[in-house]
Amino acid sequence: MPLQDQTSGKLVGITRCIGEAQNNRCEFSLSVSDDFHGEGVGSQLMLNMMAQAHTKGFKEIYGYVLTENHDMLELMKHLNFSISAMENDPDFKLVTHSV
Repeated sequence: MPLQDQTSGKLVGITRCIGEAQNNRCEFSLSVSDDFHGEGVGSQLMLNMMAQAHTKGFKEIYGYVLTENHDMLELMKHLNFSISAMENDPDFKLVTHSV
């Protein structure tokens, strides 16, 4: 799901979600242009994707976030995602949310 700047038409963010039908969950990814960090783009994209995941019958959305990506982890906290350490890979956090 891409999001474009209304003025310039420039792509400012994109998200995707891949479903696991047998588990009723989907994995997301999110990317926001550096020029638009802190502008609400990530929040808007995630909220829209969570709503679509719910509409499609998924019960949980999850993703992997680099431990050093403090901005993304703050966004996940803001959106009430659960954040947990990954025992097998300390470079990533697992983020999950019921939809």
